[in-house]
Amino acid sequence: MAAIVAPVRFQKILFPIFAFNYEISRIAFQTSEPALAEIKLKWWEEELTSIRKNNFSNKHEILASLSEIIITNNIPIQLFIEIIRARRFDIYNDSHNSFEDQVHYIKQIFSSLFEICLHASPSLLDKNQIICVRDYGYALGVANLLVALPALVVAGKKPLFIERTQEESIKKITESGLQALLDGRRQFKYYDFELRPILLSACTINSILCKVLKKPKLVLQNKIRPSSLQKGVKLLLARFGGGI
Repeated sequence: MAAIVAPVRFQKILFPIFAFNYEISRIAFQTSEPALAEIKLKWWEEELTSIRKNNFSNKHEILASLSEIIITNNIPIQLFIEIIRARRFDIYNDSHNSFEDQVHYIKQIFSSLFEICLHASPSLLDKNQIICVRDYGYALGVANLLVALPALVVAGKKPLFIERTQEESIKKITESGLQALLDGRRQFKYYDFELRPILLSACTINSILCKVLKKPKLVLQNKIRPSSLQKGVKLLLARFGGGI
């Protein structure tokens, strides 16, 4: 939805990148055997590594457009590899070893995703822009985790690192997401025009995280997911100058 409402010149960038993220994210949940999921993730890692050598197999429909974006914009392949390697955690039913490990996992996926979008965008690239989009990416990752938590638990996963109680752990990760969003917004005001199109998918995270912070129990009750209408309205507002 964020790619659809983005300016046309950004759509050809966002669609392949978001499609890649979608393909990687679903491997662990659509493959019954862990070994097979590992093989699929390894295949993606090898294909992306081969792009620099123009030697990828092109056996997946998004590889051609993705390779063009990577080569044209000199995007670090390591950002894609970080996403792939982090998703290995999803294959198994183990918990994170620490809160810091959980934070690192989220950053590897969602901060890397937004940084890839930044490298591919026509805006000027500087260190503060990277910090900004990575903060937004982490906040988005936290919000996505909280929305998906009930379904993940039912599936036998342990995506939330629990130190004492589940509610306290939900509150702690939510606070870290809100802090990242606040930090990102401090930088965003200097780059609004350049960064807005690639951050549109983050338009609902403030409302999600604030709701959870007030009532962590809502996460376990599966009552924090925005409706399609709410997401659509927030996307349109964000697209034309509203807050992100």
